[in-house]
Amino acid sequence: FAAGIVQVNIFVDMILASSLQVGSISWLYFSDRINQLPLGIIGIALGTALLPHLAQLYANGKTKEIRKALSNSLYLGSFFTLPAATALIILSPVIISGVFGYGAFDRIDVEATAKALVVYAIGLPAFVAQKLFQTVFYASNRPTIILIISSITVLTNIILSVILMRSLGHIGL
Repeated sequence: FAAGIVQVNIFVDMILASSLQVGSISWLYFSDRINQLPLGIIGIALGTALLPHLAQLYANGKTKEIRKALSNSLYLGSFFTLPAATALIILSPVIISGVFGYGAFDRIDVEATAKALVVYAIGLPAFVAQKLFQTVFYASNRPTIILIISSITVLTNIILSVILMRSLGHIGL
């Protein structure tokens, strides 16, 4: 359930986006699809590879090694994520135009989706770090902590989304 809580956030944001300008749901969806590429390649891959190693270290009581493995993973994740996020921020109009900018997806749609991608990209390094920190809690057999933190983030997301969408539109979500 804790791992699926992100889907709750996405669902809430889509419901809220439906009350905004026509196209908001698509803009958020398409920009999120582009943002998922570096997240999956870097964050989820690192977290998945790290889990068995951390679980073994935890079972053997090697807390210093756990910290070192997490630190190394955060460093490696940052090494790849920061340039990816920077590229997404700088090249977002080009990327969105190249991938989606044809047919009924006009210039306005490209601009709105690119703006959403910039905001997603700003959060990319933190999202990758969050995936790595989650791995520590799973490896140490403490998924309840992830559930509690995830539940708090859902409530925070709902509150901030309602506040920010009023002034920033779909980008606030």
